[in-house]
Amino acid sequence: MKRNIIMCIIFLVIIVSILFFINTNKSINEVKDKYRELESMLIPITEQGNIDFDAMDIKDHQHVAYCLKAEARLGENKECIKELTQYLVNHADDNMDGEIGWGLGYAWNGFSANNPERHVYAIQIVNVIDAYIDALNSGCLSEELSKTVKIQLHDIVLLWNQKYWSENGRNTGKIIETIR
Repeated sequence: MKRNIIMCIIFLVIIVSILFFINTNKSINEVKDKYRELESMLIPITEQGNIDFDAMDIKDHQHVAYCLKAEARLGENKECIKELTQYLVNHADDNMDGEIGWGLGYAWNGFSANNPERHVYAIQIVNVIDAYIDALNSGCLSEELSKTVKIQLHDIVLLWNQKYWSENGRNTGKIIETIR
């Protein structure tokens, strides 16, 4: 009798586990389907299969960083991860001040300051750093692109910690050149 009760309990645990697995797998697929719908809205693709950055009408590099984070964490679309990463690499100094950083594509008057177009913001920097780390961890980047991302991460950390986030405040500005 005791043996039959134990067998029934084991059988019930197995059935519940199977039902849980089926339900979880169904939920995962539903989430992936919803993400694919969102992805098609956020990351338009050209007829050639590349990302259409012009159609994205990027005014804020955080948009690209968030897309890169999501794609890198899924790790399924390697080309998309490479293209988003390359875009951020290529736009690391849009304000052409000689310092690595990402900013808004428009002027913004905030916090009693007149910030010009492409002015670099700490929040943008942090989001790109986070996205770069996810891209590197995805294992989808080429060796050359990984190296470039690592150099940019190095430069960002040194520049922003020594020039902007330090107790010394503004430095002389040639930090990266003196290290290399």
